[in-house]
Amino acid sequence: MISLNFKKYKLHLFISAVYFILYVLNNNFFSILTYKEHIHFIYLPAGMRFFFAAIYREDAWVGIFLGSFFAMVFLFENTSILSITFYATLSATVPILTIYAFDSFHPLGNQLENLNLKLIVSLAFVYAVTYSFFYALYGYYILGTTLSNFYRDWIATFVGDLTGSMIFLTILASQRHLILKFLRI
Repeated sequence: MISLNFKKYKLHLFISAVYFILYVLNNNFFSILTYKEHIHFIYLPAGMRFFFAAIYREDAWVGIFLGSFFAMVFLFENTSILSITFYATLSATVPILTIYAFDSFHPLGNQLENLNLKLIVSLAFVYAVTYSFFYALYGYYILGTTLSNFYRDWIATFVGDLTGSMIFLTILASQRHLILKFLRI
């Protein structure tokens, strides 16, 4: 029992660290593709969220949440704790729910053997639409952005999450045996 819990803590810490590091790298290497502080046209952490959600399902939730939470706490100025908590919850929940929804119609397989290009595009599209909509909706209703900002934020977030997700899911599909072996799954 203790070793099982320790294994989960290690997983959560690993996912959190990968998320945080990838967020910093994304900000530095793709800064030219930044729409605004929270939105990038290529957003690799979105792909990483999906990557770990596909592999670990709900076991990845805590790690994704913490990685997103700490990235925003340490890297954003003037962001309320309510906003940070909402975005971290959204970051952790949407990819896992998307995986479960798709898995009920198109099973990914225990070793993700059914992950193909059609499924990658479908998963990434549904995830990006869902996440970006809720992200922009929060900005509109809670933060009071304008309707035109709602649409621009939705589209820009969609593009960033779609590109990041497709990049990571393509890597996962093409290298799943090596990745799953490395992660000991």
